[in-house]
Amino acid sequence: MLLENFQNSFEKQKNSKKLFNKILCLAVICVSFFLIYSVFVNNKSKGLLFLAFWLMILGTYGLFELRKHYKLTYFENDFSEKENIENVISVIKNIAKDSYIQNENTFSFIYQKSWWRIDYKVTIFASENLIAINAEGRGSSDSGFIDFGASKKTERSIIDLLIKNASC
Repeated sequence: MLLENFQNSFEKQKNSKKLFNKILCLAVICVSFFLIYSVFVNNKSKGLLFLAFWLMILGTYGLFELRKHYKLTYFENDFSEKENIENVISVIKNIAKDSYIQNENTFSFIYQKSWWRIDYKVTIFASENLIAINAEGRGSSDSGFIDFGASKKTERSIIDLLIKNASC
């Protein structure tokens, strides 16, 4: 599979999740505006003002987080496609929670650093001189996206493992 094909299929898979999460963030922001309106126009409790601002901050943060959440992280190297695939398989066998799925040069598996932490669905694409990776938190509903950078940290730690494994 070519990188462009992988990127397009990855984007198509995430479009419905992205749309749902955008609508959710916008709904949270609308609720916060309604609460602010209720406080100032209808003379409701001033305690609602704190909730309104908190919801507005959460919804706005969610919209900014969505821009980078469903993106691939790229790791460029000097290895052939076969060497990259072997490196990825070697790392996956050491860290995957269960078995992994391989489709040509794409991989998908569940990663959990320790039993009390959230697990991540990791997707990896390996080609010549390039490895692309995405990690998504799987929470109880498999739809959380506000993880305060934990997914990107997971991607970075897997890339570090790939670098360490390649240098051995």
